[in-house]
Amino acid sequence: MISQTTTFLRLIVATMVLFAMTPTIVGAVEKYNVVKQDATNTNDEPSLDSPAIGEPISHGQIIEVHRALNSIHSDIESPIDKPYHLDDLLRGAQIYVAPPKPIAQPVCRKVSITAKA
Repeated sequence: MISQTTTFLRLIVATMVLFAMTPTIVGAVEKYNVVKQDATNTNDEPSLDSPAIGEPISHGQIIEVHRALNSIHSDIESPIDKPYHLDDLLRGAQIYVAPPKPIAQPVCRKVSITAKA
């Protein structure tokens, strides 16, 4: 039973949930980009280099931003003016739905022949 639970939890953690960035998340990510020490972005997560409203961000990235900003906020001479609570960052966030891929226009042979003439 324990191994099944562990496997299930690993599956949940491995599944990436993408949210659409809200104005609050964008502001937090911009401050995070200013104060972050290292680039820990993996290839399978969206880039946080140019945050914009509606762009994707993973749940793990939101937690990373939250933890980094709150640890900096706890410093005495902090450049961060307020703490960022996880519930504030997630308030109003929606699941990110990627835009549909463009549909290729069918090529009619008659149209291609008349275009050549």
